[in-house]
Amino acid sequence: MLAVWLSGCGLPPALSIISSLAEGISFAANGKSISGVALSAMTAKDCAVYRIITNEDVCVEATDGYLTVRKGETALTAAASDLTTDGAVLEGFTNGTELFALVLDDGTLEIFSHLAADADDRSNMRLVARIGGYGTAPEAFRSLRLNGNNISVVDIIV
Repeated sequence: MLAVWLSGCGLPPALSIISSLAEGISFAANGKSISGVALSAMTAKDCAVYRIITNEDVCVEATDGYLTVRKGETALTAAASDLTTDGAVLEGFTNGTELFALVLDDGTLEIFSHLAADADDRSNMRLVARIGGYGTAPEAFRSLRLNGNNISVVDIIV
């Protein structure tokens, strides 16, 4: 009987309606159920329970408005003047991934990733981001988050 009560099936109809309404408002406001909001608060990560259905991790690193670059997807390409955030979160990159960056003669910043364990494999190097106009506005793109670590872009420029 307790399990039925806790699942909401034993709630009076008025409470069930209020609960469903609260879930709907929460989802409309931030794309998460009340459970997702609570998990996010407890873990300091971006949690959404519906991700179970899409076979994703329920909780991922919070991006705080950062751009997201996922391994295997097309590299981020933007002009420094068009950016509304000063960094990016890199998702799906394995531990041991290293980053380095180049500033080209025209001021374009190119950031690459490679897995140190596969250093001999030339196909291992991938373009992660290309930021045009970086040379004249380096403050426009300052940091990356990789596997929970904050990395300053200026620290990886070679």
